[in-house]
Amino acid sequence: MVWNQAAVPVSMGSIGFQRLETYGVRVTHARFPAAASIELHAHDRPTLGVVLEGGFDLFFSSGRHRRQFECVDGCVYGEPAGLQHADNIYQVGARVLTVQPDVSALDLPPAIERMLDDVNYFRHARLTTIARRIVRELNEGDDLAQLAIEALATEMLVEGTRLAQARRYGATPRWLCLAEEFIEANFTRSLKLRDIADAAGVTTTELATVFKRRHRVPVGTYVRRHRLEWVADQLLSSDESLSRLAARAGFADQAHLTRAFKATFGLPPARYRRALGNGTWH
Repeated sequence: MVWNQAAVPVSMGSIGFQRLETYGVRVTHARFPAAASIELHAHDRPTLGVVLEGGFDLFFSSGRHRRQFECVDGCVYGEPAGLQHADNIYQVGARVLTVQPDVSALDLPPAIERMLDDVNYFRHARLTTIARRIVRELNEGDDLAQLAIEALATEMLVEGTRLAQARRYGATPRWLCLAEEFIEANFTRSLKLRDIADAAGVTTTELATVFKRRHRVPVGTYVRRHRLEWVADQLLSSDESLSRLAARAGFADQAHLTRAFKATFGLPPARYRRALGNGTWH
C-alpha cells in the first residue's frame, strides 16, 4: 500500500454529498462537477463504488496496480485502502455511491477481505440497483433507513465479491470470463448460444455444461436475469415507459416483461417503480 499523503474522504472535490456512518460501514453519495481533475490521493478504507450518472477516468499509479479505467454509468470499481489514484471527471460530471467498510471493526469473510484488498472493475446491473436503493434510503431519512442501508451495503459487498471471484482468471477458465463479459456487453440483444460460444472460443456444448455448473442456472436463465436487473435499475433511474423498456431489454412485449419481472422480484414493474421510487438528489 502507498501512503505518501494523508488519506482524504471520497467526497473530496464534490459539489455536494450525503454520508452515513453505521457500525463498521461508511456510505457516501456524492456529485462531482464537470471536467474536474482530482489529483493523486488515497482513502483510509477500501472503497467499493458504483457510478450512477456521468463518469470519470480512474488512474492508479503504483506497482502492479498501475492502470486506467473508464468508469461510466453502471460501472462498479474497487479501490484498496491507501492505494493512490486520481480521477478526471467527464464533461457531464459524475454521481457516485460508495461503500467503505472498516475492515478492522468487522469480522468479514476472507473472500470479501481479498476483494477489498485488490483493484476491481466490472459492470453489473444488480449492483447498480442496490446502489440506487441505498440512495433512496439516504433520502428517506426515517428511523429504519440506517438498518436498511447496513443490509444493502452488506449485499453490495457480497455481490461484488462473487463477481470479483468469477473474473479472477486463476479461479475460473479464461474462456468462461470472456463468455461472461460478452453477455454483460450484449445481454439486451437477441443472443444465441453460438454467439456466446464463438466469443469465448469454445463449443456450445462445453459452454452450456461448464456455464451451468459455474452459475447453477442455464445460460438463457442467466441472460434473462441480467435483462430483468437492467430493467429494475431503469425503473429506479428513469421515467421510460414499460413498453419501451421491454423492447430495449429484448422482451417480446410489455406483458412478457411484466410476467418475468413479477416472477423474479415479487412485484410487477409498475408497482416496483412506485414502491421504490427514483433515487433523488437533495
